[in-house]
Amino acid sequence: MIFKKEDLRFKRLGYMVDCSRGAVPKVSALKKLADYLSAFGYTYLELYTEDTYEIEGEPYFGYMRGRYTKEEISDLAEYCAGKGMELIPCIQTLAHLERIKIYGDYADLFEISNILTVGDERVYSLIEKMLKTVSENFGAKRVHVGMDEAYLLGRGKLLDKKGREDSCEIMRRHLGKVAEIAQKLGLTVEMWSDMFTENYHPLQEECRPEDGKLVPSIGQGIPENVEPVMWTYIDRADEDLNNFILKNKALGKKTVFAGGAWKWMGFIPDNAYSIETVRKQIKKCVKHEVEGFMLTAWGDGAADASVFSVLPAAFATAVYAYGKDLDEHTKASFYKTVGTPFDSFMLLDKPNKPKDKKYVKLNNQSFVYFYNDVLQGVADSIVPPDAKHLYVSVSEQVRKVKCGKDFKYLFASLKAYTDFVAEKSTIGKKAYEAYIAKENDGLKACVKRLENAVKLLDVFISAYTERWHEENKSFGFEKQLIRLGGLKQRLLYARDRIKLYLSGKIATIEEFEVKRLPLGLVGCDENTTCEDVIINNFNLLSSAGGLMGDLG
Repeated sequence: MIFKKEDLRFKRLGYMVDCSRGAVPKVSALKKLADYLSAFGYTYLELYTEDTYEIEGEPYFGYMRGRYTKEEISDLAEYCAGKGMELIPCIQTLAHLERIKIYGDYADLFEISNILTVGDERVYSLIEKMLKTVSENFGAKRVHVGMDEAYLLGRGKLLDKKGREDSCEIMRRHLGKVAEIAQKLGLTVEMWSDMFTENYHPLQEECRPEDGKLVPSIGQGIPENVEPVMWTYIDRADEDLNNFILKNKALGKKTVFAGGAWKWMGFIPDNAYSIETVRKQIKKCVKHEVEGFMLTAWGDGAADASVFSVLPAAFATAVYAYGKDLDEHTKASFYKTVGTPFDSFMLLDKPNKPKDKKYVKLNNQSFVYFYNDVLQGVADSIVPPDAKHLYVSVSEQVRKVKCGKDFKYLFASLKAYTDFVAEKSTIGKKAYEAYIAKENDGLKACVKRLENAVKLLDVFISAYTERWHEENKSFGFEKQLIRLGGLKQRLLYARDRIKLYLSGKIATIEEFEVKRLPLGLVGCDENTTCEDVIINNFNLLSSAGGLMGDLG
């Protein structure tokens, strides 16, 4: 281990991996991650599994989702124990279970949306199976039961049956039942605290006064074996962060602070933002004597980014948790442990920060350029005219990067990604402008660029396929191929439509006949730039009319 155990400023330091949102990491990849985390000084690894674990007698639970078997979990738990870390299950026992709702075995268990029906004994029978399964497989005495973001709690079947109820009271009732089951199994329960501390909807008005501070009674009724976990992943102002922690500590329980390693904005992470945000969070947590700190690595969308892409953020979190500075000395320890220099790994951020300047806000502009449809151009208004030049420069930096053999596949994927973005980013905008100006030579140039973009996309798909299968089970990759295959066909279709127009076989290109508008998505206006956006939604970028089904 790089740091001395006695220097850890928390009782527990954890790392959570999302194993449900598209990608289910292989056990071999999780063991590799455990090697690094153990060296960094983490005390536990948490696996976020909504339905991606096997339950005896529940064949549709995690069906075709890459669920972990009992043997896989037991093997990983034993491996982590050998590294001095606990392996802790993080499941869902209220909301975020929409993926099982599609099956007849479970559909009737839901109150509304993705939220289970509080008070239904069939629900608690399933939850008992969940808790018993993870307790046995993980060999853990601690389980995270989720219960976050149940925004519509009490607004469905319960509202029809009982009328309006305070959602905090519904939460207490449900939590009490789940905690009772856990206690019977000898488990300590963790849960996300937001449904008690955040004002999500009108049903919670009675839970807190207008100034947003907790009513003291809210913490009452939370069972003894339950420990809340507060979570926030954004860079809050100092006073806001201070109040956020105090509000959670007012629950009167042992608590953990969960920060974020930003890898859920597409293919590219933001280690720099994560590191600076966590640095401030840890400083506040130490001041307020928060018991534990956990870094979460979510995979919203389709888990596009590598599970290892936020290793710099994971390392920096440990550096600050052990009271050290992120300097050349500590970075040398990262290099020795991982085999690739810290600053080389930070280059993974670069496609969303193509200019040589400090970026203070999150954005995922490269994902926008990647999927922005070349004919409809939904996001054309925020594509800078020099995007191709910027990404050619980024690609050259990636080509020269010093990289250890264990991560050559990761940087090969990054190189292919930046090459494609460089070519693709401005094609649609240039083609539209040439069409409006009736510049056929400009359209001919775009045809050549489209053909080159298809070749570069094929290179990326090949590199990305290798990267995915190096780290993840095959399940979930179908979502990637559907998106990437659709993108390729649109590029070919756009090329063919322009060629037909140039040959006189069609009189117009219908999409180009529509005047381009500023990006009009919620939160955007005519002043929005590429450095302001986070659009991690393939549907929004690929079609103004939306696509059938949830493809991420």
